[in-house]
Amino acid sequence: LDPAKAAQPRGGHVVVSWPLEPACMNTGTWRCCSSEDAAGKSGKAKQAMSRLRLLAYDPGTDTSLVQCEPITGRTHQLRVHLAFAGHPILHDPLYGRGGDAFAGLTQRESEQSEQERNSKLVDATLPSAEELAGLAREEVACRLCAVCTEGEEVAFKPVQLRVQGVDLHAFRYKVDLADGSTFDFSTKLPPFAKGFAAPAKH
Repeated sequence: LDPAKAAQPRGGHVVVSWPLEPACMNTGTWRCCSSEDAAGKSGKAKQAMSRLRLLAYDPGTDTSLVQCEPITGRTHQLRVHLAFAGHPILHDPLYGRGGDAFAGLTQRESEQSEQERNSKLVDATLPSAEELAGLAREEVACRLCAVCTEGEEVAFKPVQLRVQGVDLHAFRYKVDLADGSTFDFSTKLPPFAKGFAAPAKH
């Protein structure tokens, strides 16, 4: 699979179409595969498209600020696509250069922690529509967020808790709601992006 052949430059950004397939079921990692391979994977491989735009480059650290938009929503999609392109996200212990987020975590420990986490998620109760009525959208998001309501140990898998400091930040989230309105929320740039140009809103 040649990254250059799957990347399509379009008006200042690049659209990549690289299907993803499970790399290891125990670790939950993914990898890119060809469209031909994806067609014969019996549903295990998923089509995945991302829009990438280079915003700035720092020659002093040899790092870039990239605006990424997942056109599809696959697990680890942006992280796998950037790593496959030869530009892994800084400090990513799963797909970056060096590091192993699974070091010291046995399969039994992982399974036990996962069972406890799933049990807590099942017991957690979501607020009703009546309870959410009249609240600001930001407050609604907090009420529905597992991190805010149940804590990080319930919201994330054991290996995810080991992944700290990845230079990946959700700058803007936009979704069309069932009532015809649009939820559009942006945040400030994270510390690792300071010194780079601010991402444009698209």
